[in-house]
Amino acid sequence: MVDYLITRLFEIEHKRDAINALISMSSSLIPVLKDIIENEKYKTNILVYLIEIIGKIMGRDGKDALLKCLINTKNRRVKEAVLKALNNKSVIVEKSYIKDINKLIYKEMKNISFLISCLVNIEEDGNENDFKEVVINAIIDDINQAKLRVVGMVNLFLKEKVDCKNILIKDNLDNIKACGIKLGKIEAFNNLPYKIILGRIDKDFKNNKKDIKESLSQIITSDFEMTTKWLRACGLKLAYLVDKDYFLKDFEKATTDPASVVRETAYKVLYKGDK
Repeated sequence: MVDYLITRLFEIEHKRDAINALISMSSSLIPVLKDIIENEKYKTNILVYLIEIIGKIMGRDGKDALLKCLINTKNRRVKEAVLKALNNKSVIVEKSYIKDINKLIYKEMKNISFLISCLVNIEEDGNENDFKEVVINAIIDDINQAKLRVVGMVNLFLKEKVDCKNILIKDNLDNIKACGIKLGKIEAFNNLPYKIILGRIDKDFKNNKKDIKESLSQIITSDFEMTTKWLRACGLKLAYLVDKDYFLKDFEKATTDPASVVRETAYKVLYKGDK
C-alpha cells in the first residue's frame, strides 16, 4: 500500500491525495519513510514529499528521523525540506544532536548580519551556550554569504523563531531592516565577549606592533574597501567598551561611512552608548 501511494506522488493530479493518505497512516509509517529517506531510494522531489509527510506526522520518531537526515544528507534540497518540516513544529533539539548540528551550522553560516541577529535570541544558559560560541566564532571569522537552510538550523535552537521567508539572502546585506532586525534593537554587541575579539584583532596586528587602541582605530577608520562593514561596526562597539573618550573623533568620522550599519553603530555609541 505504501509503495503504491508513493508511486502516486509522481502523478501531479494524484500527488496531494497520496500525501494525505500517507499522513493518515500516522506513526506506523515513520519507520518505512525513515528507511527511504536515509537511503535516498527515490528521486529528490519524492524525498521532499516524504519529508513533508514525516513533518506532518512528527512525534518523537519522526523528529529523530528528520534530525538524523539533516545531519547525514548531502542533498541540499533534502536538507532544506527537513528544515522546513522541523520549523513548522515546535521542535526541541536534544543534547545528543547539538554537537552535530553545530558542525553543520558552522560549515554553512555565511552572512554576518544574520549571525548577529541570531545572537539576539540566544540565551546565556543551557545547551545554547555552545551554539552561541559557534555563532560568535563565525562572526569573528567573517565568512561570506548565508544559506537559507542555516536559518532553519538556527531556528532549532531559538525560542523565538525567525521567519525564513523574511530573511533576504544576499552578498551584501546592508539593509538588515529587511530581515525585521534594526541595529538599535540588537543587544548582541553588548554581550559579545569582546576580549576574545580584541585578542583576535590584536593578533592580526602583531606584525605592525600596534596596541589594541591603534588596531581598533585603524579598523574603524580604514578604507571601506579594505574591511567589511561588520568588522568596522563591531570595532566601533568594542572601541566604546575599551575607551569611549579616546575614540570620539573616530566615532564622528564613522558617521559618514558608506555602510548604513556602520553609520548607525557610530550614532549609537556617540549618543546612546550601551543603552
